[in-house]
Amino acid sequence: LIYACLAGMLLYSALCFLLPLYKYIYLSLATMILFSAMSVLIWIMGARAIQNSRSGAFLSIMVMSTFLKLMGSFVFVFAYVKIWEPDDKLFAIPFMIYYLAFTVAETHVLMTQARKSKIT
Repeated sequence: LIYACLAGMLLYSALCFLLPLYKYIYLSLATMILFSAMSVLIWIMGARAIQNSRSGAFLSIMVMSTFLKLMGSFVFVFAYVKIWEPDDKLFAIPFMIYYLAFTVAETHVLMTQARKSKIT
């Protein structure tokens, strides 16, 4: 979680020198908070699925987490566009930075959890 936040912030900061993304700092922070909350929720669900005796529990959690993240992202971007009506499409760049950073981090965590579930 910390690495995903740091990676997202560093990439966002670097791109602020190339593109006028500084006006989307609040969107960037809100996106980081959203994905942090989703990541914690997905980690908790994955930990519970590992302890579940049902054989497909962990796989169903992975599918559900992907769906949750896609739907949450769609609702978040839709609400942002409707409420703040950005004058350009550059707002998508900070969002995608954090989306990719947290997706990589979640994939790593879920793969680690899956390996642990096969060991025990």
